[in-house]
Amino acid sequence: MSQPFAVYFALLLSLGFCQENLRSCKWDCLIFAQMWPGSFCPYSGNSFKCQIPQFVNSWTIHGLWPNGVTHCCDCSVLFQSHLENIEGDMSIYWPSFTNDTNFFFWNNEWTKHGTCAICDERLSSPERYFGASLKLYQSLNIQRALMTANIVPTCNQTYKYLDILHVLQAEMGNNLKVQCSTDSKGRQLLNQVMFSLYPNLTSGSCSHLGLPYNSCDSQKILFPPINYDPPHDPCP
Repeated sequence: MSQPFAVYFALLLSLGFCQENLRSCKWDCLIFAQMWPGSFCPYSGNSFKCQIPQFVNSWTIHGLWPNGVTHCCDCSVLFQSHLENIEGDMSIYWPSFTNDTNFFFWNNEWTKHGTCAICDERLSSPERYFGASLKLYQSLNIQRALMTANIVPTCNQTYKYLDILHVLQAEMGNNLKVQCSTDSKGRQLLNQVMFSLYPNLTSGSCSHLGLPYNSCDSQKILFPPINYDPPHDPCP
C-alpha cells in the first residue's frame, strides 16, 4: 500500500469510527453548571493548588454537559484557533482555578462533554458549544438574582436552603438544583447551581442532576466570600 493511500485509508477509518461514536451518542437533555469560586477551593482541600485570579468576583461556568454520556467522538479535536473570537470572555467567565491553563480546562470539557454535544446542530462545533455556554451564562444570572434578594457572600451569617432555592426558581424556573459542599470544619457551603435544559437550550427536566456535589440539606448554608490568598479558608 502506497504511503498517500495508507494515510487516506487511515483517515477514512478514523472518520468511520467517529461517525459510529456519534450514532451511539444519545442524550435528551443538558446540564449547565455554574460554580461559586469562594466555595470551590475549600471543597478541593489539598488535592491540588487552588488559585483564583484577582479579576474573578462572580459565579463562573463549570460546564455544559449532555446528560448521561461522555467522550463520544475521539476525532473531534479542540484547537486554540476555534476560540479566538470568544477567548477573552471565556477567560473571564470560564476560568480554571488550578495550576492548569484555561485552555487545558476547556479542552477537557470539550473532550469529555463537547464531543457528545456535537450530536445537536446548535452545538455542532467548538465555537457553537462554547458560544452557547457563554450565552446561557449571561441569561442565567445567579449573581444578580441573589444580590437582589440580599443574599450576598459573607462569613457573618448563614442562609436557609429553601430561601436560596426559591429566589433562583423565581428568576430562572424550577428546573435547577442548588448544590453544596462541606469544608474542613463540617460547614455546608453554597457551591454550585445546575440548570436542566432541553437540547434547544430552553429550560427542561433532566432525570439526573446529582453530580458533582451533594444536595444542600442544612438550614445553615454558608455563602463564603472569595478569598484570593489563601483561597482554601475564606471564613476561618
